[in-house]
Amino acid sequence: MGETFGTEYDFTRNQTIPNRILVVDDESVVCVMVSGILVNAGFTCDIALSENEALQHLASGCYTCLISDIRMPGIGGVELIKRARAMDRDLEIILMTGLVDAATARAALKTDARDCLVKPFEAEELVHTVVNALEHRRLVLENRYYQQHLEEKVAQQAEMIRSQFLAAIRSLAKAEEARDEYTRGHSDRVSDLALMIARTMGIPYQERSMIQLAGLLHDVGKIGVPDQILLKPGALTAPEWQIMKMHPVIGRDIIAQIDPPPLLIEGILQHHERWDGKGYPEGRSKTGIAQIGRILAVADCFDAMTSARPYRPAFSTEEALDRIRQARETQLDPEATDAFLYAIERRQNQTPLPVETPAPAVPNLQAALCIA
Repeated sequence: MGETFGTEYDFTRNQTIPNRILVVDDESVVCVMVSGILVNAGFTCDIALSENEALQHLASGCYTCLISDIRMPGIGGVELIKRARAMDRDLEIILMTGLVDAATARAALKTDARDCLVKPFEAEELVHTVVNALEHRRLVLENRYYQQHLEEKVAQQAEMIRSQFLAAIRSLAKAEEARDEYTRGHSDRVSDLALMIARTMGIPYQERSMIQLAGLLHDVGKIGVPDQILLKPGALTAPEWQIMKMHPVIGRDIIAQIDPPPLLIEGILQHHERWDGKGYPEGRSKTGIAQIGRILAVADCFDAMTSARPYRPAFSTEEALDRIRQARETQLDPEATDAFLYAIERRQNQTPLPVETPAPAVPNLQAALCIA
């Protein structure tokens, strides 16, 4: 019997622990009798002759069941139950009472007790009541553990799916760039430039990582743009331009399927918005554009100008920088522009950016893509 009833499995610690029972009654003969029956059944028991002594025992947190008389000279069994429950929400509580206290017992059961034994009771009835109470406790703890474990597994699985989806999207972005030899490597360069701007602006590490990721994925929506428009060597017609301007929306809709951080969505959707409100797709202006979108706009603009296109050669670095300066406060955010120009000047002068303090761990979303 002891092997069956005397222990319970602690899922959190992955080990078996004793079912330790505290018997409380101001009559020592009752405590000795009850504890003796339970010890013979395989349980570990302690006794307390007052409510205060019981509370001292319970403070240790090592008990699975409390068996207490209701009528005692101190604070009383009902108050003891309330305090015991405040200490341990999973403690099983069984009351003992005489026939004359049946009404009191019913009232106590409405508090938080599992069961009630009416004196005098048989040994088998006592053991059966305790076993039932501890079985209830086991089921509650087991269900709670598996629920939490299931939630963790679901969260891990969801993160893995998101990471795999992002990795696939990044591969698609690379494949998208491969459609056009003139834009090959564009996303990597925009990502590097955006990270450089973010560092210069002192943006926190976690946000910088998301800006870097958004740079890699900002043009993924071009997957939905037909070749005859994306690869057209000449100027686009008005209808064609309307289709081209939908690529941030398409990119947002693709990435939104994995429930990503809002920052990533904002970067992909808003990297073609302009400071003066003449951008697309939503015509946002100034600080109505998310900071990540304003940073990506500067990085995207510079790399686009310094890359050759079918309809024009690449601008020189100096010419592109001059155009960036001219676009400050019209097309481009002045703060992001100033940070970019400052960082480029230091790079040209071979002056390293200030050494940063060690960064915290990269979020799973980025770590899955091996982003520095």
